[in-house]
Amino acid sequence: MQYRSKLHEVIDLCRKYIDEAIDLLQKGDSIQASEKLYKVVEEALKILAEIHGLEAYRKSAEIGRWSVSRLEEAAKQLATIYGDSIYDSWKIAYERLHIEGFHEKKLTPEDIREEIDKVIYLVSLLEILTR
Repeated sequence: MQYRSKLHEVIDLCRKYIDEAIDLLQKGDSIQASEKLYKVVEEALKILAEIHGLEAYRKSAEIGRWSVSRLEEAAKQLATIYGDSIYDSWKIAYERLHIEGFHEKKLTPEDIREEIDKVIYLVSLLEILTR
């Protein structure tokens, strides 16, 4: 697989962010933990979109940056390949973690802990692709 090296880099980064989020939750910092976990989902979607050559990836590469609408588009397209759990993870990451947790500061550490498995799911999917 031509993406193997980059995929491993993204997996390592995602694991680092998850570990940091867990540490932040233990310290009671739900705001920063939310954003770390959101970033995991964002990075996972980006690499999956690149691997599959999705239009959202091509547009983002052309422009030089991703937008929320292109991440959403990628999540929808990836759901047709991997199943609805991908899109569900995106919606939780964006609406719950990024908006409610980071911007609106509404989530407690326990609220965030309830969503971690949906984030880890995407990292597990990336790990499967390295085999």
